[in-house]
Amino acid sequence: YRGPVLGAEVDLDSMPITTPPSPCGVSAVAAVIAIAAAVTSLAVVQHRSPAKIARTPGGEGRVDSVDPVPRSFPLGWGLSRGEAMRAWSNAEARPMPRTQLGVAYRRYRLADPTAEEAMARSLRSYGQLAPVTACERSGRAELLDGFKRHAAAAAIAWPTLSVRLIEADERLAKAAIFGLNRTGQHPSELEEAWIVQALVREDGLTQVEAAQLLNKHKSWVCRRLALLERLGVEAQADLRLGLLTPGLARQLTRLPVGNQAAVLAAARREALTALEVQGVVDLLQGAFIQRQNNLVLVGQSGVGKSYLIQSIAESACVLGYSVRYTTSAALLTDLTKSLADQTLPQRVRYYARFDLLVIDEFGFDRIERTESPQAANLLYKVIDARSRQRSTALVTNIDFDAWGEYLGDPPLAMAFLDRIVDGAIIVKINGKSYRAHRARSPKAPPAAKT
Repeated sequence: YRGPVLGAEVDLDSMPITTPPSPCGVSAVAAVIAIAAAVTSLAVVQHRSPAKIARTPGGEGRVDSVDPVPRSFPLGWGLSRGEAMRAWSNAEARPMPRTQLGVAYRRYRLADPTAEEAMARSLRSYGQLAPVTACERSGRAELLDGFKRHAAAAAIAWPTLSVRLIEADERLAKAAIFGLNRTGQHPSELEEAWIVQALVREDGLTQVEAAQLLNKHKSWVCRRLALLERLGVEAQADLRLGLLTPGLARQLTRLPVGNQAAVLAAARREALTALEVQGVVDLLQGAFIQRQNNLVLVGQSGVGKSYLIQSIAESACVLGYSVRYTTSAALLTDLTKSLADQTLPQRVRYYARFDLLVIDEFGFDRIERTESPQAANLLYKVIDARSRQRSTALVTNIDFDAWGEYLGDPPLAMAFLDRIVDGAIIVKINGKSYRAHRARSPKAPPAAKT
């Protein structure tokens, strides 16, 4: 739309659609009234049809009718409206041998074997219903759209395909790959990121120019570019080969590049899903701290609980969270001293103020609990002060059903456990002690020579 009074263009398709809060506030109602008033002074043109509005002395606009440009072709930087219209109207579909079609631009699309099999069944049953789109490069037709149809035709030995050739330089070819796939199955974020990265890094466009070419906002280009450039080289290669799912790749981008290979190897070794990897990344990124959830690590001695919780605590420090690490024995000793000098409320407030409190070795404090009969009550005061306000990480080798016997007060243990596990992430680690694996039997001395 172009308003004859405001004199500004607004692309409604590129504007984000937001849902106003309910009930609507005064500002929302005022905005609706302002939009309704502005629409009465706007000349409505066909959806995505470029048009000129001439000013008249009476203030009304006149719409110069033009032929609509296909929705799937982006209008932006470097492409005039007339050129886009002529490129499409003059392009005619004609048969072409499948072997003469290049697939160099396939690198901007993810492999989808399931969709290719479905396309092969469709070709056998109904034939080719729509032509593929290609452009000429060095005397050869390079596909821009229809990669699944091309792969399906190769699978069933289909000799020819109906092809529509369009004129496009390297930049517009990438924009066409993006635009031609917007009407059907939308490109994934990673596919969009590949196109954006090629336009900015290979073709030398600025982010503003790339945004204009793709008819998007600059922030959209910036997000897509950052998404791909945060993914390691090994993960990018696996993604192009279809060995890495987009969902798992999206989780890897949340990690530093130096940590992605280790997480990817662990995900493959343990056959983790994208959702399970998301949980691992959430732990490393401290997402549970932001949500004020607790974390409980349960397992036998030597399986790496302390090493894991210390790594999570260090990551939280890097992310800017305040973290306090202590053992259960040290915490009980400190609280018992404060009970003796009547500073217990201050110490409880001290332990309640940290974003993450790590209590390690819960289960190795039997001596401290013996010396302090109020040990269970002291621990409960700290946990209760932090409940639903701060995150607490507890590392223990005691199963939940044995906490009542261990603390010596079943009702108090139930209340203690209830506040710890409420909305908590519980990780149970099974396996043999790594210290036992490091143990080596002494070698027998060599026999004496006679």
